[in-house]
Amino acid sequence: MMNVGGRDCVYAILREKIRDDLWIVSSKSVDLPEYPENGVLPGYVRCDVKFAGYAMSIDPKTKELTVTMYNQVDVKGNIPTWIVNKAQNKQPACLNDMYKLLKN
Repeated sequence: MMNVGGRDCVYAILREKIRDDLWIVSSKSVDLPEYPENGVLPGYVRCDVKFAGYAMSIDPKTKELTVTMYNQVDVKGNIPTWIVNKAQNKQPACLNDMYKLLKN
């Protein structure tokens, strides 16, 4: 079994209603002096969230919700491709959790 070191991220989130039928949730890495790399979680590798988030739109006629997920994250360090691919394949499953949350 291969061990992969822990990762941490420090990022800012922007939530914005663009129109009555369109919302954006976006995030990007930020540098904060109070959270230096290796200062909070020694031994962890700091990820770089280049650009990530969701665009959510609702069709005014059908009330159908469309969620578009986008993600550009550099997890840094040396991680085997098969581990990265496995994590990427599981990520869209989080949309199921979002669906359940929005449905209630």
